[in-house]
Amino acid sequence: MVAGWLSVIDMTKAGSLVNAFSRDGRLLVVMAFLKTAESQQAEKQRDEYLKIISPETLGLKQNVKYRIVDLTNNRYLDKKTYTLNELKEIPAKLIFGTPLIIMIAPEQAAPRLVYFRGVDDLTTDKTADGMTFRTKTVPGSPLSLYIDDAGIKYRSLTEGITKKSVEGDFTVFSGFVPDNGVVVLTK
Repeated sequence: MVAGWLSVIDMTKAGSLVNAFSRDGRLLVVMAFLKTAESQQAEKQRDEYLKIISPETLGLKQNVKYRIVDLTNNRYLDKKTYTLNELKEIPAKLIFGTPLIIMIAPEQAAPRLVYFRGVDDLTTDKTADGMTFRTKTVPGSPLSLYIDDAGIKYRSLTEGITKKSVEGDFTVFSGFVPDNGVVVLTK
């Protein structure tokens, strides 16, 4: 640690690395580990703890419940919600050579958009019949929507956006952004 810098996030074992990015009350965390010279045998995985020393400095708030999303494996890290105090030490299983990327975000009722890839900005409108997503990007850009569907079977009304079969907790719709930038899913 550099003198004068406030340590806000850390790992518990030597050789483990962590970096975090905070925005709009959410936290994106990247964790990994390197083999150390002291290691007698090659570690393929390790049980670790992410320590969030100063959650308020990272934009996390009291009286908010959080969910942890494992972006590497397309699932929730576990089924629980976390208080700010419980976020101060989070267990993580790290695999050598594969970064673990998690997002810590305020809990929201499902069905909902958990995260998206491929576009810079997206707004969501939920209706009784489904969800509408408006993008601000170049038509034809790739887009993937990761939905916690709460057991509801959605289908795409937007040409070029299809449901993909993937492992994990989320339903994924992927394709290319249409000319009007709007993607509609319905029940």
